[in-house]
Amino acid sequence: MRTLLLLCALAVPSAFAQSMYKWVDEKGVTHFTQEPPPPEAKSGGKIEVRTTTPERAPADNWREREAQSKAQRARQGVADEQVRQKEESEKANNCRRAQRQADTFGTPGRVYRLNEKGERVYYEDKDYDAKLAEARENIARYCR
Repeated sequence: MRTLLLLCALAVPSAFAQSMYKWVDEKGVTHFTQEPPPPEAKSGGKIEVRTTTPERAPADNWREREAQSKAQRARQGVADEQVRQKEESEKANNCRRAQRQADTFGTPGRVYRLNEKGERVYYEDKDYDAKLAEARENIARYCR
């Protein structure tokens, strides 16, 4: 049994080796064949061609590609979740800002903002209605 295995192991490399011949005919055309060149060939020689076996079987390759694909989908899922959480956070902040604006312009009293010099600039009555309408639109958009 050991002898048979040894013979098989020795036969495998020779099965992958092929003899190729390169020769030039009388017209100057170079040929590559598996048969020896004809006697009228101008020049020629034997070329040893060896094919190698792959380092690992293709069966393992699909497993690796599948694992890489799963890892890529997982990374993409994490990235998508982070984007979704950021959007939800921004939406919640916009909702709170709109509610504060509606409370500010919906209650009686004078409302001001600070200008670039740090001075108080009071809103006029006509601005109240526009600011309150803007706040209500933002509440409808962000506070669902």
